[in-house]
Amino acid sequence: MDVISWLFPYLLPIITSGCSLFIGYKLALRKFRKENRRDFILQQVKQFYSPMVGSIKHIRANRELRLELSNVSDVAWHKICEENPKPFHSHKEHFEPFMKQIEYDNQQFRDRILPIYEKMVDIFTNNLWLAEESTKIFYNPFRRYVELWQRYLDDAIPQRVIEELCIEEKYLLPFYEDLEKKLQILRNELAQ
Repeated sequence: MDVISWLFPYLLPIITSGCSLFIGYKLALRKFRKENRRDFILQQVKQFYSPMVGSIKHIRANRELRLELSNVSDVAWHKICEENPKPFHSHKEHFEPFMKQIEYDNQQFRDRILPIYEKMVDIFTNNLWLAEESTKIFYNPFRRYVELWQRYLDDAIPQRVIEELCIEEKYLLPFYEDLEKKLQILRNELAQ
């Protein structure tokens, strides 16, 4: 007992210092891990999810305008048909502006929208390491969708084959939803 009472004044500072060092180390390690996680989330948001969601919003806005114009054009065309005598001999003349609208939409898809999809594939490919697992599963279906449209517009795949393959954007909606949901989750995590 004498030895313990004699060593106690010397051991107490050593034990206290050791505990302080251990607690300090654990707190510093926790802070380091939190900062690393925050930096990774920031990269996910800036380099992957935000550009992808921004591209989707651009595509959707374009699609919604195209659909609105198509619906209004349909109404306008029916009015023109009702206003003209039957048989409608000047059909071609009246339909020409509507045909220009269709051609414009087709050209816009080729020149503006498809390049956005291609940019999204590049973002996905180059930043796959930033994607969450639930997002990674959409890589192949998304790449397939873009590739099929590229081939179709380059006349490298027959119309009949495209009809059989069914390349509709509605099949990408779960992918779009995943991107938007993950972006919101990551932004919330950053805000905390």
